[in-house]
Amino acid sequence: MSTARQHLSEEVHKADAGMWKDVHDHFKKVAGIHREMHKADGFGENEDGHHKQLADEHDKLAEKAAAHAEHHLTAAEKCGKAAGDDLGKSAPNDLDGAIERAFLKFFGDRVRPSNVSLLAPPPSLRAIPRAGQKVVPAGAQAPSVPMEFEKVFSTEDGDLLR
Repeated sequence: MSTARQHLSEEVHKADAGMWKDVHDHFKKVAGIHREMHKADGFGENEDGHHKQLADEHDKLAEKAAAHAEHHLTAAEKCGKAAGDDLGKSAPNDLDGAIERAFLKFFGDRVRPSNVSLLAPPPSLRAIPRAGQKVVPAGAQAPSVPMEFEKVFSTEDGDLLR
């Protein structure tokens, strides 16, 4: 298993730098294709056309990708030189405490997470079964229905719905 320094240097930043180098090469290739199409359409090098505009945009994207690749190479170099303790200092030993401190700093005492759900129904409510649903477990009491509404709340067999 690699150390944090090796992981960040080799597996993250160098890999990302390689990927962004590939993106740079791709955009340069596409820009070249658009320049060739611009010439094939009969435009001069200084004349404006949609292929020239697309080639210029792809050149800009290629330069941004190259800059990003350079950023990752620099970061990989810094991570490779970092002492093991330097990388460990940024990660708190007490992660739960750090999260709670950050939460309190951001929200204060206005909102406090807990195991209480505002979406859960209160215990006084009970499920009302629908047609085809399993029977409510034993111990559940039949609803007290006034006599005039018993037909509305009964099955075809005359049993009250539970």
